[in-house]
Amino acid sequence: MAVVVAAPIYLTLDALDAPLTPRVNTVGSEDGLLGLLENLEDRATYLPKLRLSFLVYFSQEEFSIIWYGGHTALIFAFLAPMFLIGIAYVLCTGWRPHMLLLPWLVFTSVGVSLIHDSGGYIRYTATLPALVILIAVGIQVLLTLLIPRTMDTERRALIRVLSVLGVILCLFQAIYYFGPHLTHFNQQIRAKNAYDAQD
Repeated sequence: MAVVVAAPIYLTLDALDAPLTPRVNTVGSEDGLLGLLENLEDRATYLPKLRLSFLVYFSQEEFSIIWYGGHTALIFAFLAPMFLIGIAYVLCTGWRPHMLLLPWLVFTSVGVSLIHDSGGYIRYTATLPALVILIAVGIQVLLTLLIPRTMDTERRALIRVLSVLGVILCLFQAIYYFGPHLTHFNQQIRAKNAYDAQD
C-alpha cells in the first residue's frame, strides 16, 4: 500500500529529473563526511560547528529563532549541575543500559553538526528524553548522597520537601516558557519577518 501511495511522487520527481530526496540534498553538507575527512580546510571549519552542536545544551541560544527562539539554551543554567552529575554517574557505573544515554547525545550532536543549519533546536528534539533522564539521574544521585539511608524520618521529611521543590521547578519552567520566553520569542520572530499573522 505504501508503494501505491508513494509511487506517483517519486515517478514524477524522476520524470522531472529532480532529486528523489530534495530535503536531504539541501540540508546535508555538499561533500559529506568523506569530504570532511579528506580535506584539512573543511576540518578547520567543521570543528567550530561540532563545538556549537554541544554548546546548544548549555550556553548557545538558537540561531534560527524559528522553532524555539528565546535567549536560553536547552538546559537551564541551574539544571546544568544535575545534568553533569548524571553524566558522571553514568560514566562511573560501568556498562549498564543507562550508558546508552551518552552515545545518544554524542551521536545526535555529531550528526547535527554535519548539516548546514545546525543551530536550529528542532534538530535536537531527539535528545530531549536523554537530557531529562540524565537530569533526573543527577537529582537522584545527589539526593542519595545528601540523605543517609539510616535516617528514615529525616529522609521522609526531606523527600517531601524535595518533592515540593520538584513541583516548583516544573511550575517555574512552565511559567517561564509561557511568560518571558514566548514574549521574547514573539518579539524575535516579528522583528525578523516584520509582519504578524494578521497581515
